[in-house]
Amino acid sequence: MPVDCLNVTTHEDISLFRVGPTRLWFVSEASSARLTDFFATLDAKDAVATAIGHSRTVLRISGPEARTVLNRGLAIDLDNGAFPEGVFVQSVIHHIPVLVHRLPSSDGPVFEVFVSREYAVTFWQWLIEAAAPVGGRVLEMA
Repeated sequence: MPVDCLNVTTHEDISLFRVGPTRLWFVSEASSARLTDFFATLDAKDAVATAIGHSRTVLRISGPEARTVLNRGLAIDLDNGAFPEGVFVQSVIHHIPVLVHRLPSSDGPVFEVFVSREYAVTFWQWLIEAAAPVGGRVLEMA
């Protein structure tokens, strides 16, 4: 269980974000039977589980200029000392609410940006424009 609203707790294929005092996000890249089984054990008087997977788009931004690109719209220090691997923050980029998560990586900085689907196209357009001056390009689309 995360102890604060900054650090992500990860076990195998599930990451746990404390996004508020009594709110948790369980994130898994693929459907997780373990996660489904866990939700089934929750007592409705103690907890409520709501699937929000279809309400978010996740973009992975990586490379030597990832910090530069994100900082064109994010007023948070993304340097290693201030924003180490395994940390996340909720903020806004280009007036769009986001959750930015720094992933562990030996190949340089890697960030996941969670964006509400209703703003995904607008965010994507901003990201392409912000990345262009530093040679940013789309490597993979799922």
